[in-house]
Amino acid sequence: MNQTVRVPRRVDPMLRLGGSTRGMMADVLVALTPNLLMSVFLFGFRVLVLTAVSVAACVGAEFLCRRFMGKEQTVGDLSACVTGVLLAMCLPSTAPCWAPVTVTELPSLRLEDFDRYDYARAERVLRESRRQRVVFAVTPGQEDHGSLYCELQDPRGQTAVRLVFRRDGMLCVRTTALVGVCGYRAGESVELELEACCPCHEFTLSVNGVERGKYRFMTAVSSISRFVLRTGAPRSGPTRETEPWEEAGAALPLADEKDEAAVFDLTKFHVESEL
Repeated sequence: MNQTVRVPRRVDPMLRLGGSTRGMMADVLVALTPNLLMSVFLFGFRVLVLTAVSVAACVGAEFLCRRFMGKEQTVGDLSACVTGVLLAMCLPSTAPCWAPVTVTELPSLRLEDFDRYDYARAERVLRESRRQRVVFAVTPGQEDHGSLYCELQDPRGQTAVRLVFRRDGMLCVRTTALVGVCGYRAGESVELELEACCPCHEFTLSVNGVERGKYRFMTAVSSISRFVLRTGAPRSGPTRETEPWEEAGAALPLADEKDEAAVFDLTKFHVESEL
């Protein structure tokens, strides 16, 4: 015999209040204000400079990403501001501001590097896929100094594809060795198209609409989920096993001096991920 069982509806034991994302983020910023003021008191006004740079970078990155994706802008909800403040609070007060990532009027995502020991970095998370097609355009501001690494990585950060705008004006591909592809000139846009196939462990490279050939992956990966731009070579050290080569507290040579600026503008980005 069929019986109908009535399940009582209960309300979750939580206080429900009407509100918006902007309102909640504003409350978080208010809650962070005492910590920020105490940081200024302890470490000086440089904390405010780092915080301003961090907030500007986060807001600019969100604005540019939403614009590239053709989606409604969400900068006004203040979530990027909260991210910027939290990021600044994770940095030491002596952290340099010489490798900023900013949004320009082109519009473009600009990586500008003055630092001798650090680099500017920008990363875009992609839909994880075994096949990726990425089209992007880079305008280098120079051809005789500075370098830009453009990489496709798997979820663990292993690099499958690496392109390098080398400091001598040559665009190179890193496979088992660094292979020259073509030259580039300061102020001239270079449009790059990558079609990466993880099952084949190879990718096709086109430069300004001209196919340059197929290349093997730098590292065999099963999927790709990141696009990374970096104005310097990756670092694998020091590690806990590295022997110290200098006295504790010794400063790096010319650490407080700016190097010659290297500027790269990302003016176009499009990705297609195969499900």
